[in-house]
Amino acid sequence: MDKEICGCVQRTSYGLPCACEIAIKILEDKPILLDEIHHHWLRLRIGKESNEDGSSVEDELKGIQERLKKLPFQMKLEVKEVLWQLAFPETTMMSPPPRKVPTKGAKKKVDIARSKGKITSTS
Repeated sequence: MDKEICGCVQRTSYGLPCACEIAIKILEDKPILLDEIHHHWLRLRIGKESNEDGSSVEDELKGIQERLKKLPFQMKLEVKEVLWQLAFPETTMMSPPPRKVPTKGAKKKVDIARSKGKITSTS
């Protein structure tokens, strides 16, 4: 197929192989490589998600649990805190201070005359 007739609109607009590229691949008996497709289409999933693609983390979680059993207590607490942050990012383990924290700087003095609306001259 001629590239001038094709115009390669699919390639330039969508990042997908156009008709002339597909025709050449068929004639040469070559597959369309994933590198020849825009990365947007590689992330596209159509239909129901399933764990058959190896995305299950059950084995990894079991391995982590076994390793946690062997750790010292302090390390377990640190790991637990990180896991909590991963599982519940909207919450925090921080608590408010027990009393009001003093801010830096001196307290501002209020001029009594100005607060009553009287203007005094300093000369």
